Amino acid sequence: ATDPIAARWRQTIPSDLEWLLAVVPKENMSWSTDSVGANHGTPAELDVQVPIVLWGAGIRGGEFTRRVRTVDIAPTLARLLGLHSTERLDGSPLREIE
Repeated sequence: ATDPIAARWRQTIPSDLEWLLAVVPKENMSWSTDSVGANHGTPAELDVQVPIVLWGAGIRGGEFTRRVRTVDIAPTLARLLGLHSTERLDGSPLREIE
Protein backbone atom coordinates (compact mmCIF):
# COMPACT_ATOMS: atom_id res chain seq x y z
CA ALA A 1 0.00 0.00 0.00
CA THR A 2 2.91 2.40 0.57
CA ASP A 3 5.14 1.36 -2.35
CA PRO A 4 5.26 4.28 -4.87
CA ILE A 5 6.06 1.97 -7.80
CA ALA A 6 3.06 -0.26 -7.02
CA ALA A 7 0.87 2.85 -6.68
CA ARG A 8 1.96 4.05 -10.13
CA TRP A 9 1.12 0.64 -11.62
CA ARG A 10 -2.32 0.77 -9.98
CA GLN A 11 -2.93 4.20 -11.53
CA THR A 12 -1.66 3.08 -14.95
CA ILE A 13 -3.36 -0.27 -15.45
CA PRO A 14 -7.16 -0.26 -15.78
CA SER A 15 -8.82 -1.98 -12.80
CA ASP A 16 -10.88 -4.24 -15.08
CA LEU A 17 -7.78 -5.55 -16.90
CA GLU A 18 -7.05 -9.15 -16.00
CA TRP A 19 -3.32 -9.35 -15.41
CA LEU A 20 -1.20 -11.56 -13.23
CA LEU A 21 2.21 -9.96 -13.02
CA ALA A 22 3.99 -6.65 -13.56
CA VAL A 23 7.77 -6.74 -13.87
CA VAL A 24 9.79 -3.63 -13.05
CA PRO A 25 13.52 -3.43 -13.84
CA LYS A 26 15.92 -2.26 -11.16
CA GLU A 27 16.30 1.50 -10.83
CA ASN A 28 18.49 2.94 -13.66
CA MET A 29 18.07 -0.23 -15.74
CA SER A 30 16.28 -0.53 -19.06
CA TRP A 31 15.19 -3.52 -21.13
CA SER A 32 16.05 -2.27 -24.58
CA THR A 33 18.39 -2.95 -27.46
CA ASP A 34 18.23 0.72 -28.45
CA SER A 35 21.64 2.38 -28.21
CA VAL A 36 20.17 5.81 -27.36
CA GLY A 37 19.76 4.87 -23.70
CA ALA A 38 16.42 6.55 -23.05
CA ASN A 39 13.26 4.64 -22.33
CA HIS A 40 10.05 6.20 -21.02
CA GLY A 41 6.93 4.59 -19.69
CA THR A 42 8.19 2.84 -16.59
CA PRO A 43 7.03 3.76 -13.10
CA ALA A 44 10.63 4.45 -11.99
CA GLU A 45 11.23 7.77 -10.21
CA LEU A 46 13.60 9.12 -12.90
CA ASP A 47 11.10 8.25 -15.62
CA VAL A 48 8.17 10.12 -14.10
CA GLN A 49 9.98 13.36 -13.30
CA VAL A 50 9.57 15.94 -16.06
CA PRO A 51 10.44 19.63 -15.78
CA ILE A 52 7.72 22.14 -16.59
CA VAL A 53 8.60 25.58 -17.93
CA LEU A 54 5.98 28.33 -18.01
CA TRP A 55 6.96 31.66 -19.50
CA GLY A 56 5.01 34.75 -20.38
CA ALA A 57 2.99 37.70 -19.18
CA GLY A 58 1.41 37.19 -15.78
CA ILE A 59 3.81 34.43 -14.75
CA ARG A 60 6.08 35.10 -11.81
CA GLY A 61 9.68 34.16 -12.47
CA GLY A 62 11.57 31.74 -10.31
CA GLU A 63 12.47 28.14 -9.80
CA PHE A 64 9.99 26.05 -7.86
CA THR A 65 11.00 22.58 -6.81
CA ARG A 66 7.85 21.13 -5.30
CA ARG A 67 6.32 18.12 -7.01
CA VAL A 68 3.39 18.83 -9.32
CA ARG A 69 1.35 16.55 -11.51
CA THR A 70 0.68 16.74 -15.24
CA VAL A 71 -3.02 17.20 -14.44
CA ASP A 72 -2.07 20.53 -12.79
CA ILE A 73 -1.03 22.06 -16.13
CA ALA A 74 -4.52 22.56 -17.63
CA PRO A 75 -6.00 24.21 -14.50
CA THR A 76 -2.93 26.46 -14.30
CA LEU A 77 -3.24 27.58 -17.92
CA ALA A 78 -7.00 28.06 -17.53
CA ARG A 79 -6.48 30.25 -14.46
CA LEU A 80 -3.88 32.36 -16.29
CA LEU A 81 -6.33 32.84 -19.15
CA GLY A 82 -9.25 33.62 -16.83
CA LEU A 83 -11.19 30.52 -17.87
CA HIS A 84 -13.36 28.41 -15.56
CA SER A 85 -13.99 24.71 -16.00
CA THR A 86 -17.56 23.45 -16.30
CA GLU A 87 -16.45 20.07 -14.96
CA ARG A 88 -14.50 18.86 -11.94
CA LEU A 89 -10.76 18.68 -12.64
CA ASP A 90 -8.23 16.27 -11.15
CA GLY A 91 -5.51 18.92 -10.96
CA SER A 92 -5.04 22.22 -9.18
CA PRO A 93 -3.59 25.53 -10.44
CA LEU A 94 0.06 26.19 -9.59
CA ARG A 95 -0.49 29.30 -7.48
CA GLU A 96 3.20 29.98 -6.86
CA ILE A 97 3.61 31.23 -10.45
CA GLU A 98 1.05 34.03 -10.02
